[in-house]
Amino acid sequence: MTNLAVSLIVAVQVIMAVMLSMLMLRNGRGNGPRYEVASEQSHPYELSAINSRYSRTELYAGVIPDTKLLELDKVALDEAYRSQIHNLWTVWLKGQAGDPQYFTNGLKIARRAYTQASEQIAKREQELKEKQK
Repeated sequence: MTNLAVSLIVAVQVIMAVMLSMLMLRNGRGNGPRYEVASEQSHPYELSAINSRYSRTELYAGVIPDTKLLELDKVALDEAYRSQIHNLWTVWLKGQAGDPQYFTNGLKIARRAYTQASEQIAKREQELKEKQK
């Protein structure tokens, strides 16, 4: 091979390496900015829910009250929370217990949702008790 051919191959490889580096930086793999939940009051994960037909507090809207099924709802909520936390731990440990930020954010979201659902179940139980009087 001639010197010109070797130089051309080296130049193409350098250009490809630079383009790959730029692509990795653009996709956030180069220790670029990280996205975090700014505070307990911010809800960036709920942006798609803004136009939702039901507000955040109407989990049982249009659902026929049933005492037995409400008890099953409580059990299912506990199981779902437990499963979600198990999943968070699994993902965090698979990532070799690195940055806890994603685990912490997931935990905050899960606890907020659990609390919201628990409050709705308690409200529904109260409605059923009042109805039975």
